[in-house]
Amino acid sequence: MDTLTVNYQSEKFLKFLLGGIITATVIYVSLFIQITLNQIFALFLGAVVITFWAHSKVYGLTAAVIFFLIKPFWLRLAYHVDLSMYGSSGFDLLGLMPTLILVSLICSHLYMSIIDNKKLCPDRTRILISLFSALCFLSIFFPTNSIMIGLAGFQRNILPNMLILFLAVSVFKNEKDILVLVKSLAVVGLISILYGIGQFITGIFPWEILWMKNVGFATSTAGWLTIGLRGIEFRIFSMFYYRTDFFFTNVLIFSLLITYAKSFTGFMKCIKILFYISWFIMMIITFERTPLIMSFVAVLIVYFMNATQSKKKMLITAAITLGVVAYSTLLVFEPYLKSSGVESLIRLAEMTNPLEAGSIHDRTDNYWGPSLEIIKSNPLGVGIGSGSGTKASDQVSLADSGNIQTHNEILQKTLETGILGGVLFLLLMLSILKDSLQLSKVNRSARRFGVAITTCTLVFMMSSMITLTFSGGRGLTFWLLVGVMLSMLSQKSVLQNEMTTSDLKKVEV
Repeated sequence: MDTLTVNYQSEKFLKFLLGGIITATVIYVSLFIQITLNQIFALFLGAVVITFWAHSKVYGLTAAVIFFLIKPFWLRLAYHVDLSMYGSSGFDLLGLMPTLILVSLICSHLYMSIIDNKKLCPDRTRILISLFSALCFLSIFFPTNSIMIGLAGFQRNILPNMLILFLAVSVFKNEKDILVLVKSLAVVGLISILYGIGQFITGIFPWEILWMKNVGFATSTAGWLTIGLRGIEFRIFSMFYYRTDFFFTNVLIFSLLITYAKSFTGFMKCIKILFYISWFIMMIITFERTPLIMSFVAVLIVYFMNATQSKKKMLITAAITLGVVAYSTLLVFEPYLKSSGVESLIRLAEMTNPLEAGSIHDRTDNYWGPSLEIIKSNPLGVGIGSGSGTKASDQVSLADSGNIQTHNEILQKTLETGILGGVLFLLLMLSILKDSLQLSKVNRSARRFGVAITTCTLVFMMSSMITLTFSGGRGLTFWLLVGVMLSMLSQKSVLQNEMTTSDLKKVEV
């Protein structure tokens, strides 16, 4: 046995030993020290993630992202049990743990890159994301905003969300790594959809109700409006943070699945089929227009990019025909849908004339118009915030709470970081789209992921015009995928450089 093999096995043994020590410590603390279920979940799930990371960075980062996505379920379950047993949930360690793990991994990676004299921003996209992140950090200290709100907004939008890109670039190196990520997300997505359907059938679970009442809406009852207008949707976002996190994260997963459909065999093929069926059922149950349109557009983009020239013409013809038939059907049933008294059906009927839809008028009058007025009077921005609750909202009366709600990602970024920040964010999105299109034109293994990210970017940019799509769990997943794309592009550049060097040597000889 050679020295290299011995060193590898020793390193592997030490990693498993570290994971075992951490897990044993967690179990000991859980059994012999009186702590809440919230804290037990935090320590145990955190130890699982760290153990995975010690064994494999690909598994570790994937586990950390999944922990971030499904944290709300464990939070609400623990809150229900702790309140029943102890009358209090204690310090919310579980709420912080996924973010702390990701921030630690990202910051340690950036620090080690600097120590090793590695170039942090070797491409256009990473330069733009660094400039935008720096501007967001500076905006924390704007006098128009509270520093605490600014820090909360920076955590929710930038670190770990956008900056996870830098870590993903160094972790995911080949198609095998990507398949681990895609298949893991597929399983999580399926579980979340089945959980949502289960809620629809059985009603909201007790731990959901208790958490919503005592935590979710403890300081304001404004959120109950959502329940009154769209009660079904209220039931189905438990696995992820919010309704939009649930829908948009699953749109990303759906886009990945239809791109990598042929790579799912055996048991995973069953997972893929179940995901498709469950997602279709969820769309029927909710009649939520945005994820429905995003899913339809995602299918069209994937098939269009993979089709031959002749099939592209057939696809365009089929899409137009299907669109005409669907629109005609809506026109016929519009009077019945509008008179049904069901909010979701009324919103569906509004698709016959989207510009006259009540939701569009509501956004124009109460969100987009007032936000533009604030931007006009604050061209440098009002500071990054979680949602964005800022003092600048006093300038225009938007709601009783005074919080700014833009319902538009570009407006939100411009509102928070000023006109310069809005321009930087637009340039960043265009840069990502250009990179993904470039990746979709190289070899087969890289091409599939290029198609997937092109699809994800286009549907997210489309939906960002009417809502916020790049923050929270959905944003974290998107920026993770962008980091994987940049990793593949950087490897392509290395291969090109090697070929060039080889060719030059041949010429010299």
